[in-house]
Amino acid sequence: MGSFLKPSYTKGFDVTARYKKLLTLSYFNNTVEDFVDYDMVNFGYYNVEGTSKFSGFEVTSSYAPITPLLLSANYTHLIDFEKEDGSNLPRRAKDTLNASATYYTDNNIHFGIDAQYIGDRLDTDGGFPIAAEVPTGNYTLWNLNFGAEIAKNIDLNIHARNIFDKDYQSVYSYATEGASVYAKLTYSF
Repeated sequence: MGSFLKPSYTKGFDVTARYKKLLTLSYFNNTVEDFVDYDMVNFGYYNVEGTSKFSGFEVTSSYAPITPLLLSANYTHLIDFEKEDGSNLPRRAKDTLNASATYYTDNNIHFGIDAQYIGDRLDTDGGFPIAAEVPTGNYTLWNLNFGAEIAKNIDLNIHARNIFDKDYQSVYSYATEGASVYAKLTYSF
């Protein structure tokens, strides 16, 4: 690893078809020269030599079956996520799915639930001198959201994350957030 990172350069395209707000289908294809990644063995960022490829498709949908309820989801499937030598880039899930349901009331209150599924991924174990590939597994996280205007120009937002306290790894052997609650009070003037 060199001491300085080179900038990454991306070339790509996407093709999208949409039917109203109900359904959007997209295909993307990108190449990245000198992609920046993190090395778990040496604990630092580095440039992946050559050209990395990312391609796949995404499906997005939003639907309001009744006026105050909004259902939405998106699914991404990676076809390619590889280095120039043909090996896969680590920590990339081939499949990702997000879904949410949010209910809006007439008096500036909204609440909802969302879920995120992250498919199987491979990472490196940080072994020295040679790191081995290890699976990090797949997981689904559930979150709750609440927002309200509690006074003129004052908003309260509460987010409960990972409500079922799922034990998961986004990076091999790296601690992740358990069940937690966040509150934010915002004053606008």
